[in-house]
Amino acid sequence: MGRAKDGPYRHACHECKSRHLKCDGVQPSCATCLAAGRQCDLAGSKKFLFRHDHNPSVTTGSRRGTKKRKSQLQWNQNQDWTPVHPSLKFIDKSHDLDFLDESGTENSSSEDEEPPTILQVWPTIEIEGSKSSSRDVYSASYPITQDGQDSGTQSLTAVMPIDDLASNHTRGIQPLNDLRNSLPSDPVMSPSALAQEHSSLSQWASPHMEGLFISPSPSNSGPLWPLQNGDEVILLRHFMSDLCPWFDYCDRDRHFQNVVVPASATDQTLLDAILAVSARHLGLQGRCDRYAADRHQQKCLDTLIPELNDQETPFKELLFAATIIFRLLDEMTEDDPMIRCQGHGLSIRDLIRGREETISNSSLCAASLRIELQQEVFISFVTRKPVRMLTEYCIDDRGLGPTDDWTWAYRTTACLADCLNLCYGEKHQDHVQEHERLSNYVAAWAQNCPPTFKPIGCSRPDKDKGKILPKIWFLNDCHVAGHHYLGLCRILLLAHDPTVPSIGLDRKMRIEHTDEQIREQVRFLCGIAISNRQHVPAMFTAGAAIAMCGERFTDPMEQKVLLDILIEAEAHVAWPSLRFQHTLRDLWAL
Repeated sequence: MGRAKDGPYRHACHECKSRHLKCDGVQPSCATCLAAGRQCDLAGSKKFLFRHDHNPSVTTGSRRGTKKRKSQLQWNQNQDWTPVHPSLKFIDKSHDLDFLDESGTENSSSEDEEPPTILQVWPTIEIEGSKSSSRDVYSASYPITQDGQDSGTQSLTAVMPIDDLASNHTRGIQPLNDLRNSLPSDPVMSPSALAQEHSSLSQWASPHMEGLFISPSPSNSGPLWPLQNGDEVILLRHFMSDLCPWFDYCDRDRHFQNVVVPASATDQTLLDAILAVSARHLGLQGRCDRYAADRHQQKCLDTLIPELNDQETPFKELLFAATIIFRLLDEMTEDDPMIRCQGHGLSIRDLIRGREETISNSSLCAASLRIELQQEVFISFVTRKPVRMLTEYCIDDRGLGPTDDWTWAYRTTACLADCLNLCYGEKHQDHVQEHERLSNYVAAWAQNCPPTFKPIGCSRPDKDKGKILPKIWFLNDCHVAGHHYLGLCRILLLAHDPTVPSIGLDRKMRIEHTDEQIREQVRFLCGIAISNRQHVPAMFTAGAAIAMCGERFTDPMEQKVLLDILIEAEAHVAWPSLRFQHTLRDLWAL
């Protein structure tokens, strides 16, 4: 149980406590965190100590050899007790207090806290020479060389107020009156670039355009844009640049970018959901206050849940989009990779029940359900759990007849859901026949898919030159998704092949052959991901394949490249439940 009160284990760091590891209490980093390459929060764990001396219900302990005494304090006879629900779940968020200083108080008191910045100038001014944010994030944070190897990873930045994000954002927005204050200290922009932006902003603020920048009244129930808080502007722009590609993956009409985000200009519930998931994503990356997401989430739930329970008013298809956003927020919040997050209890199936006709006539609802299905198969693959089926609501065509490329990609998503349920669901008598049917479907899909699913170019790996992964370029994200989901189907069917003998001389040979086929599929998925870096979710799929099949790789060169890809994927997806790099580091001794 560790040492006595004065021993070092009394002040174990949070990382060791959460993993039930022994902590030596050495500053500034304990030996366990130092060996694992984790950031040790030992100093923060010593700030807050709790004693029961003032709790009337607890007998106060004393030093050895003296008699324990009961507290003399008594509860008030009129004490109000809060009823506790049996299913209440307590979450330890003590590690979220990293932004407090050594004295245990916030860096700035509420009395000295400045009010939210009001942006007076709203047109976005692009810094000359800047690239798109999604491209910059990948090339700057975790650049992959042409050899497929990582040129070095960067640690996550320290927690900072969200106001400071404007200077680090690819396309910064600043108020005109604050721009002058940032000129001498801005480390990113040169004086000439700052002067150019200042001149451009001044032109936008010319008298004949004053009507554009009139701040709406807080009591006005009209449009919510322009936003009155600079933090919210940054969160909304982060959602558009970093999270929309996830929601619009394999969506021909880009519903979230073209429908959902514009709808947030007049829908407060949807806007709060967007701000909540964006704040959570930035908070997990250590780039803003983690409590900002909780504030926006609670504000959204206060209006979303009554709307979901209201059966009298016409159904709003935007509720589907808000619920899908909250599902992503749930996955970002869950810490245990093997526990499916239940979160606030918003269920897509409950939302569907009784509204099937409305859903079938709404393209936004269908797109939202496809996003939910993609998220379900992704999480089910890494948690080894069956999929909660949604294919009957969002994927009508599961055949092999001629159709558009996006429908061909949706077919692979449905096939992957079937494979996951076959492998991790209940076993039936026709298990072998179902495995054979899915194997034949995968082969038939690859044979009958349109020519556009062929790569526009490819190159074989050259291990002598350090290139262990192939380069495979595809035309569109639906082609990338189709081959990725089909590759995951092959991995599952190979790993759960019922025809592999349990005993016999040929068992070892069959297993070795199967392992090599699985390794080849992982290389194929990773080659697609690093070759089509503009499609962000492709890296997540490759990372999931590495996490699930990494134990089959024994070549140190391959292990290093695969670990770099996994680190990059985990850094961008920022889901605590999908972090497997430490497990593979220990397995591979890297």
